[in-house]
Amino acid sequence: MIGDNQIICALASAPGRAGISVIRISGQGSLLVARKICPFLPEQVESHHIYFGRIKSSQEKENVDEVLLSYFSEGKSYTGDESVEISCHGNPLIVEDIISALISNGARMANPGEFTLRAFLNQKIDLVQAESVLTLIESRSKQEAKWALRHLEGGLSQQIKKIEHIFLWALSHLEAEIDFSVENLKVADKKQIQEKIFESIEELKNFEQGFQQGRILKQGFRIALVGQPNSGKSSLFNCLLKEDRAIVTEIPGTTRDVVFGEKTLGGFRIEFFDTAGIRQTQDIIEKIGIEKSHQKIADADLLWLILDGTEKNWELENFLRKNIKPLWIVVNKSDLWKKTQSEDQMKKRVQETFPDFCNEIFFVSAVDAQTEKTLMQSLQEKFLSQTGNFDHALSSLRQFENVRAARECAQRAHELLTNQQGEELISLELKDALRNIHLVLGTVWDDQILDEIFSQFCIGK
Repeated sequence: MIGDNQIICALASAPGRAGISVIRISGQGSLLVARKICPFLPEQVESHHIYFGRIKSSQEKENVDEVLLSYFSEGKSYTGDESVEISCHGNPLIVEDIISALISNGARMANPGEFTLRAFLNQKIDLVQAESVLTLIESRSKQEAKWALRHLEGGLSQQIKKIEHIFLWALSHLEAEIDFSVENLKVADKKQIQEKIFESIEELKNFEQGFQQGRILKQGFRIALVGQPNSGKSSLFNCLLKEDRAIVTEIPGTTRDVVFGEKTLGGFRIEFFDTAGIRQTQDIIEKIGIEKSHQKIADADLLWLILDGTEKNWELENFLRKNIKPLWIVVNKSDLWKKTQSEDQMKKRVQETFPDFCNEIFFVSAVDAQTEKTLMQSLQEKFLSQTGNFDHALSSLRQFENVRAARECAQRAHELLTNQQGEELISLELKDALRNIHLVLGTVWDDQILDEIFSQFCIGK
């Protein structure tokens, strides 16, 4: 896949029937291939101009469709190569005929992500921007799309390049110190170098923390509803989604599998998981459901512990003792228990029962329409207020691992400086740190890594 200079073509728009489909051709000679099936093109074709005409099949020489053809000269296209885009009617039969005609006249079908790969190889974009293309295409929330676009525009790359410049600056001073050491000349301000490296370490730590933010943007903020059987988890789950997604009965253990639902909140995607009631049981099927619940709890970003306010005993000590996740306590069925006690009395009872888990307590009723608004508003205030602007949010495990490796190298260099070790040892650590930064940006790369990244793309992008 790497280093192929052939002319490639593929459907660049979504497959299936549509008003319009777009076929992309890229590579030196794309215009010559297009001319063979587009006789309407003038002798002199201008870049970034659109031409209208009838396209012909390669064998029968019959009209296939009326199309619009856009030409992009070398260096001025998405890929950086000479490119042509054909907009035709969105019928799969027409698209197939046009692509077959292009292949018959010298093009070949593009591999997944090959157009973006060529843009990267032609230095139109770096590797961080290339990965953001896929994120932008697959975005499932407004905030994720905004974040991906910011990365595509180079926002994240520019911040990483600032760290690159610090390492290059420090290396140049240290190596100058080595070169002039025989002449007893001091050219490096060790204290200033140490301060700059420390600055880069703190920034790299921000990126590492931002990986979790990036995961939330891509996968959604995950909330697991947990509690004893019949605490009203499924009713509350349905209330939040405003639809009857989970089965609700008075029989304990009705929910025997994890039920999933999602909604958007302030442009973010929120995923809810209704889990099986936590209790000791001999029912084999229910046991499996409880095991699945524990798996989903482990993956959650936030737990909502649903309590039945009408129950006298909440037997959840063992579960809470093992829990290390952020947790909200949601006391359900307020329409019933408020007849005999006040919110202050219930709050005191919760605090006495769960003294270590009372940071967030809510009193709700799954049959009250206001419940959804109350919980979602609180979630928006407490969740979105901690999200920041996502400037440090990394979009892939590859980026995270290289950033972490760069930070570890920089920390060792900083320690060597603190201990007044030789410039050669410090330079070696900084060179490794710099190489990991270059791996993030794609300044240096491994063919296997590129294949892994771009194979996730659809054909045509």
